Amino acid sequence: MENWQKKCAKIGLEIQDTTIYTMIFPHDQLLIAHDYENLEYTTKKLIYKYELWGLKLNVKKLNI
Repeated sequence: MENWQKKCAKIGLEIQDTTIYTMIFPHDQLLIAHDYENLEYTTKKLIYKYELWGLKLNVKKLNI
């Protein structure tokens, strides 16, 4: 198991054989995690990836 898989072991919602980490709606995104630490980790990873694509996450609009 790779390091990122170990870190993400408690992130997401397991439904049968599938784990859902995020749901995307028009102009909105829902992150799913078991606790605040994992939610914070996922949010930081999302911000990093968005920046690679030239996008910026408006952290003022985050609801936790």
